[in-house]
Amino acid sequence: MGRNVFPNLMFYSHACAVRLLLAVFWRLRVINRDRRPARGVIVAPNHLSYADPPVVGAAFPFKPVWFMAKRELFAHPMIGAYLRSLQAFPVDRGAADLRAFRTAVGVLRNGGSVVLFPQGTRHPVFSREQIKPGFASLARIGRADVLPVALHNTDRMTRFRRIVVSVGYPVSWRQPEEAIVNQYAQRMGELLEHADER
Repeated sequence: MGRNVFPNLMFYSHACAVRLLLAVFWRLRVINRDRRPARGVIVAPNHLSYADPPVVGAAFPFKPVWFMAKRELFAHPMIGAYLRSLQAFPVDRGAADLRAFRTAVGVLRNGGSVVLFPQGTRHPVFSREQIKPGFASLARIGRADVLPVALHNTDRMTRFRRIVVSVGYPVSWRQPEEAIVNQYAQRMGELLEHADER
């Protein structure tokens, strides 16, 4: 499936505005940002809170990303239009959503990057058992490496704790799916264990 992977002005404006707010009020720090390839990667963070997607977008404001978002968020026409303007597309989390999968593959094969949360939903602590393996299938079919991204303190924003985004080394898609999952879990564990600040 073809898809225009060039970012729009709405995404840039939103990402830069959020980044400014995070820098001023939450002292946003992005560690090893240069580990993210310029094109065609699955950005795979841990999932702590509803704030995670805008934080990820703000962490890479000049390397735009596309987001998978649960279909329920698109039920209201105005909210759906707003989310699409921020490069989000709907996914049905309760079933194998082939349309969303094809959309993500199209973005990746055209050089874009997709954000998805391998844990599927929010968890206060990351563990290997929470990981859904579908992202490894997407990596193989989309021919895109997986970028581990560790988010810290996005679940403590009301306390104005410093938000830290730690970027790991990409996991190659040129290996079996189980190996992708295992290597991703290992690198995420290392990022979370050695966080400079929590």
